Amino acid sequence: MCGILGYISKKNNIPVSYFKGMLNNLAPRGPDGEGLEVLENGKVLLGHRRLSIIDLSNNGNQPMSNEDYSLWLVFNGEIYNYLSLKKELSSLGHVFRSKSDSEVIVHAYEEWGKDCVDHLNGIFAFGIWDSIRKSLFLARDRMGVKPLYYWKDSDCFVFSSQPAAILDHPNFKKEINLDAFQDYLALGYIPFDSSIYEGINKLPAAHTLLVEELKLNRSKYWQVSIEKKIICEEDAILGVSETIETAINDQTVSDVPVGLYLSGGIDSSTVSAVAAKKLDYKVRSFTIGFDETWNDERKYAKSVSEGINLDFHEETLSYEKTSQMFAAFVQAYDEPFFGGSAFPCLFISELTQKIGNKVILAGDGGDELFAGYLRYDTYSENVHKEHKTSNKDPVESYFRIPTVGIAQPEDIKEILTQKVQNCTNPDIFHSLRRFHREDLPPVAAACYMDLHTYLPDHILCKVDRASMAHGIEVRVPLLDHRLVEYATSVSPSIIYKNKERKFLMKKAVEKWVPKEILNGRKKGFSIPLNDWMKRGFTKAGKKFVKDGSLISRGILNASKVEQIFNSDNGKLAWLILSAELWARKWMDNDCIAERLSANCKLPN
Repeated sequence: MCGILGYISKKNNIPVSYFKGMLNNLAPRGPDGEGLEVLENGKVLLGHRRLSIIDLSNNGNQPMSNEDYSLWLVFNGEIYNYLSLKKELSSLGHVFRSKSDSEVIVHAYEEWGKDCVDHLNGIFAFGIWDSIRKSLFLARDRMGVKPLYYWKDSDCFVFSSQPAAILDHPNFKKEINLDAFQDYLALGYIPFDSSIYEGINKLPAAHTLLVEELKLNRSKYWQVSIEKKIICEEDAILGVSETIETAINDQTVSDVPVGLYLSGGIDSSTVSAVAAKKLDYKVRSFTIGFDETWNDERKYAKSVSEGINLDFHEETLSYEKTSQMFAAFVQAYDEPFFGGSAFPCLFISELTQKIGNKVILAGDGGDELFAGYLRYDTYSENVHKEHKTSNKDPVESYFRIPTVGIAQPEDIKEILTQKVQNCTNPDIFHSLRRFHREDLPPVAAACYMDLHTYLPDHILCKVDRASMAHGIEVRVPLLDHRLVEYATSVSPSIIYKNKERKFLMKKAVEKWVPKEILNGRKKGFSIPLNDWMKRGFTKAGKKFVKDGSLISRGILNASKVEQIFNSDNGKLAWLILSAELWARKWMDNDCIAERLSANCKLPN
């Protein structure tokens, strides 16, 4: 994993010193080294911050070229099938100078052009400058595990792992994308191809972008299957089991030790059990718990860890510790982010860094693939029936389930000023509607929406920002594209048999996971948000939001904000407080987070 940055100019080159300053914003993503290449007489600059995982020598440094220096690569991610690709490409005459997975991408592009992405099994975001064609080729992995942002004006094009680096370009003017801000209020994250910054876009998952003469050509190269070809239950169980095992085994490839994030649920327990069997050393596992016993699941994680002989590491995340993490939170998340699970993710990443692991396997993706969320029950049993009998909008019905939509449309109308409402998308549900499939049964349709929205833009974004803030690479074997292709080809009647969430997953992994885990209720990896808001976050945050950046900019309605902070609605209060923290830090350069932490130090 790394941080990547690139710049193309038609006329006015920026000084290399400016570019280095931009690259410094990505330093936490790559603490092991920095590389910079000046090409085309300064009209093309490529920068890289390295986290050394495969080929730890200097031969793995980036930017990296092909044999004749006509192609230059900057890459963030891991290619799990790099050894087989290297063998294939070598047989075709390509010469390799390193043992890294990065170099495989250069030669794959040299051999197959834009179709190189079809050959890659991994998580990736990369840019390749082609000096012969005078073009830039960008690509992002199929599920959107690794991020890629870009910005263009009349003279230049910039791409980066995070918006933070682009913000420091001398010609970039920071303005809030009001449609994206409305999306944040609705969902708690910024969906699909937009960002919170006007003019900066995300390259969506499974897309490539070709830049020639500053003209952009975006293309989708892969999509989730909706053809349900697998209808035999026994075949499905065997196929899922075999594909899960293959994916996990493939993702243990590393020149540094691999660790595990273990929450005590089915997904992380499966990944841990298979990985521990594959690796020839005692694997470290990492678990976070809470003082609040109703929200603490460490006993399940410890049970799994003992059963497969892991080196178990645990820590408690308290209210007091969390209140000291606001600065770390707002530094890591350069876009507004709602989820209370960001704090445990930051905390466990810090623990992992201290213990000394760089690579982690995690269980993200199982809920979206195998119908694991409670909201799928709600949608199947109640909401779907409602819209069938009353012609309600099925997308709106799904959004109004409390764990999907954060602020409801009627709340958003009161939270945003009229000026903002007049220039934002009137369809609050548009990002979900983009991926709604009428031709799928309700739970399959909900999973499909989540795979394209909540998973990449909330879950994977959360993990990327938190882990990379501490120089940790998190791999997600359950989102291996082969498993995604297989699982989404299985009949929904097997995935969600007899309305049992994760029925197929449980059957496929029961040989690895204890019964108490298979039959247990997973609470989720999140702080007890409502309790902690009442304990002090709401009171401390109110004074910073009142007359704060977002109200002074005319975005938030001051009276509605005060009403929310005077009520017991901790979810909406946290939604607004998180946005204010972001605006103060990234729009105003105000270190509010430290002062908020000080104000949260309240007696028990």
